[in-house]
Amino acid sequence: MQPTNARAHETWWKNASSHFLRTPEELTHPVRPALQAIAQDLGAKTVLEVGCATAIDCPAYLDRGMSYTGFDMTPNLLARAKELNPRGIFISGNATELSVPDASYDFVFCKDLLEHLQPDDAEKVVRQMFRASKRGIAIAFFMPLAAEAHVEIRRRHFPRSLWDKTFFYNNTYARSTMLAIFESLGGAVREHQPNTLFSIVRK
Repeated sequence: MQPTNARAHETWWKNASSHFLRTPEELTHPVRPALQAIAQDLGAKTVLEVGCATAIDCPAYLDRGMSYTGFDMTPNLLARAKELNPRGIFISGNATELSVPDASYDFVFCKDLLEHLQPDDAEKVVRQMFRASKRGIAIAFFMPLAAEAHVEIRRRHFPRSLWDKTFFYNNTYARSTMLAIFESLGGAVREHQPNTLFSIVRK
């Protein structure tokens, strides 16, 4: 029975965190094995996922003999990630100021993250990911890169916290802009799935 003093938004996020994005379609999304293949091709032993939510992919990396660290800023999602993945390591923080040392993980990746950031923050996150990587990074977009950028702000149905303004970004980025950012890192840019999955490998 729900405690009478529970705030509605707290109750919703407690429940949502147990199944957030954990639908059959999401669990079997083809980009997930594609990301894991990039990690294997790099010979990665240590993996960092930025914006991990409930860490759906943690078991797959552990099963491949890699250590997995998840990074996210949403407390309830991290708590659920820890509950579901006791062998994983989890860090709370803002991806624009990734609180890990330089070259501390062989492989760093994010999936469906950059679209939800303020446009000015997307480049910061990419650079932070590359800084934290020893061998390379990968970025998966759910909004495919397009000829022109489109910034969209949507109203959130439920707040993430008491102070949330209940808005979030749902952006499409310009292909030329993102490729310029990737190329400026100085690594080898590879496009694995058209306009949706890229890796930048250290030379």
